[in-house]
Amino acid sequence: MNRRNKELSEHPVQIAILEEAVLQLKTFSEYATSIDRNELAPIFERESRKIGELLEGKKRTGIKGLKNDKVFEEIKRNLLSFTNA
Repeated sequence: MNRRNKELSEHPVQIAILEEAVLQLKTFSEYATSIDRNELAPIFERESRKIGELLEGKKRTGIKGLKNDKVFEEIKRNLLSFTNA
């Protein structure tokens, strides 16, 4: 595994995982507000910003996300139904 650190450090799955985390945290923040758990929303928002900053740093280094990531698209679809419930 140590011989593959460079390859792993540039792998596009990093972008997908970070994008999924940001999307989930934003959705949780909105949901917390919608159920009057307003004390939780800032926590989700803060963590979303932290991960967003990390994501932007990765993108600036030239790492691209996965193309046609069906898992990510399914997560997005399910999160939309979560907020519309």
